[in-house]
Amino acid sequence: FPSHDKAANVIEIINTFKYHMHPEFKDNGEFLYIYPSEFDIAYYTNGQENDKIHRHTSCVLTEMNVNYTPNGQFNTFDNGMPTQINITLSFRELSLLTKDKIKDGL
Repeated sequence: FPSHDKAANVIEIINTFKYHMHPEFKDNGEFLYIYPSEFDIAYYTNGQENDKIHRHTSCVLTEMNVNYTPNGQFNTFDNGMPTQINITLSFRELSLLTKDKIKDGL
């Protein structure tokens, strides 16, 4: 049974990704956009960056799917929090990879 804090953390994670994947208006006239947030993704093993897994250039989050029924049936705890949530995130790298960048460790 999840604690209230853990459930609140899950909702905060979902809302944070949702917030940062979208643009915002630069002006009050709602004419110019500021790009969505960028993400720098790294893989870690035992507290250190894992150099055995390829590195990414900066990315933007292009798609987020939140599935409240990963087992095919919707269930909640007494407080309404779903018993399971699966989140799938899709990122797109912003820089075109070249042979030189790959040779330099990306």
